[in-house]
Amino acid sequence: MTAGAVAFAVATGQGFLGDASAAKGAARAFWTGMDGEEAARASGAQLLKPSKAAFKAAEKGDWSLMRSESVKWAEGAKGDVPAFLGNGKGRIFFNDELPQLLKNMNAGKIKSIDVSF
Repeated sequence: MTAGAVAFAVATGQGFLGDASAAKGAARAFWTGMDGEEAARASGAQLLKPSKAAFKAAEKGDWSLMRSESVKWAEGAKGDVPAFLGNGKGRIFFNDELPQLLKNMNAGKIKSIDVSF
Protein backbone atom coordinates (compact mmCIF):
# COMPACT_ATOMS: atom_id res chain seq x y z
CA MET A 1 0.00 0.00 0.00
CA THR A 2 1.29 3.43 -0.82
CA ALA A 3 1.90 5.96 1.94
CA GLY A 4 -0.84 8.12 0.41
CA ALA A 5 -3.36 5.29 0.55
CA VAL A 6 -2.49 4.54 4.17
CA ALA A 7 -2.77 8.23 5.05
CA PHE A 8 -6.13 8.40 3.27
CA ALA A 9 -7.44 5.35 5.11
CA VAL A 10 -6.37 6.69 8.48
CA ALA A 11 -7.49 10.24 7.75
CA THR A 12 -10.94 9.14 6.65
CA GLY A 13 -11.63 7.20 9.80
CA GLN A 14 -11.74 3.64 8.55
CA GLY A 15 -11.82 0.51 10.62
CA PHE A 16 -13.25 -0.74 13.85
CA LEU A 17 -10.45 -1.27 16.34
CA GLY A 18 -10.02 1.35 19.05
CA ASP A 19 -6.77 3.21 19.48
CA ALA A 20 -5.01 1.63 22.45
CA SER A 21 -3.73 5.03 23.54
CA ALA A 22 -7.24 6.38 24.12
CA ALA A 23 -8.64 6.49 27.62
CA LYS A 24 -10.81 3.51 28.49
CA GLY A 25 -14.44 4.42 28.06
CA ALA A 26 -13.65 7.47 25.91
CA ALA A 27 -16.06 8.34 23.12
CA ARG A 28 -15.43 7.06 19.62
CA ALA A 29 -14.24 9.89 17.40
CA PHE A 30 -14.98 10.42 13.72
CA TRP A 31 -13.13 12.71 11.33
CA THR A 32 -12.38 13.79 7.80
CA GLY A 33 -8.96 14.83 6.56
CA MET A 34 -5.54 14.68 8.12
CA ASP A 35 -6.15 17.80 10.19
CA GLY A 36 -9.41 16.29 11.42
CA GLU A 37 -7.50 13.19 12.48
CA GLU A 38 -4.97 15.33 14.38
CA ALA A 39 -7.80 17.06 16.24
CA ALA A 40 -9.42 13.69 17.01
CA ARG A 41 -6.15 12.36 18.42
CA ALA A 42 -5.68 15.48 20.54
CA SER A 43 -9.20 15.06 21.95
CA GLY A 44 -8.31 11.83 23.76
CA ALA A 45 -11.21 9.99 22.14
CA GLN A 46 -10.97 6.45 20.76
CA LEU A 47 -9.87 6.40 17.13
CA LEU A 48 -10.62 4.05 14.31
CA LYS A 49 -7.80 1.74 13.28
CA PRO A 50 -8.28 -0.33 10.12
CA SER A 51 -7.59 -4.03 10.01
CA LYS A 52 -4.68 -5.35 7.97
CA ALA A 53 -7.14 -7.04 5.62
CA ALA A 54 -8.89 -3.71 5.00
CA PHE A 55 -5.56 -2.05 4.21
CA LYS A 56 -4.63 -4.84 1.79
CA ALA A 57 -7.98 -4.61 0.01
CA ALA A 58 -7.75 -0.81 -0.21
CA GLU A 59 -4.28 -1.12 -1.69
CA LYS A 60 -5.88 -3.05 -4.52
CA GLY A 61 -8.61 -0.41 -4.91
CA ASP A 62 -11.35 -2.23 -2.99
CA TRP A 63 -12.59 0.04 -0.20
CA SER A 64 -15.63 -2.09 0.70
CA LEU A 65 -13.99 -3.73 3.74
CA MET A 66 -12.83 -0.33 5.03
CA ARG A 67 -16.34 1.01 4.64
CA SER A 68 -17.81 -2.06 6.35
CA GLU A 69 -15.44 -1.72 9.30
CA SER A 70 -16.30 1.96 9.49
CA VAL A 71 -20.01 1.23 9.83
CA LYS A 72 -19.28 -1.38 12.53
CA TRP A 73 -17.25 1.27 14.39
CA ALA A 74 -20.15 3.73 14.13
CA GLU A 75 -22.63 1.08 15.34
CA GLY A 76 -20.79 0.94 18.66
CA ALA A 77 -20.81 4.70 19.22
CA LYS A 78 -22.81 5.99 22.18
CA GLY A 79 -23.15 9.01 24.42
CA ASP A 80 -21.60 12.25 23.19
CA VAL A 81 -19.80 11.63 19.90
CA PRO A 82 -17.14 14.03 18.60
CA ALA A 83 -16.71 14.56 14.85
CA PHE A 84 -13.81 16.59 13.50
CA LEU A 85 -14.30 17.85 9.97
CA GLY A 86 -11.01 18.76 8.36
CA ASN A 87 -9.66 19.08 4.86
CA GLY A 88 -10.80 15.66 3.59
CA LYS A 89 -13.71 14.94 1.30
CA GLY A 90 -15.52 13.00 4.00
CA ARG A 91 -17.11 10.46 1.67
CA ILE A 92 -16.94 7.59 4.13
CA PHE A 93 -18.00 9.76 7.06
CA PHE A 94 -21.00 11.29 5.28
CA ASN A 95 -22.04 8.19 3.31
CA ASP A 96 -21.40 5.43 5.86
CA GLU A 97 -20.63 6.60 9.39
CA LEU A 98 -23.00 9.55 9.80
CA PRO A 99 -26.12 7.62 8.72
CA GLN A 100 -25.28 4.95 11.33
CA LEU A 101 -24.62 7.60 13.98
CA LEU A 102 -28.03 9.13 13.26
CA LYS A 103 -29.66 5.69 13.57
CA ASN A 104 -27.96 5.32 16.96
CA MET A 105 -29.21 8.76 17.95
CA ASN A 106 -32.78 7.85 16.98
CA ALA A 107 -32.42 4.66 19.05
CA GLY A 108 -31.31 6.69 22.08
CA LYS A 109 -27.72 5.36 22.11
CA ILE A 110 -26.15 8.69 21.13
CA LYS A 111 -26.95 11.83 23.10
CA SER A 112 -25.20 14.30 20.81
CA ILE A 113 -22.84 14.59 17.83
CA ASP A 114 -20.43 17.45 18.44
CA VAL A 115 -19.08 18.65 15.09
CA SER A 116 -15.87 20.71 15.08
CA PHE A 117 -14.27 22.35 12.05
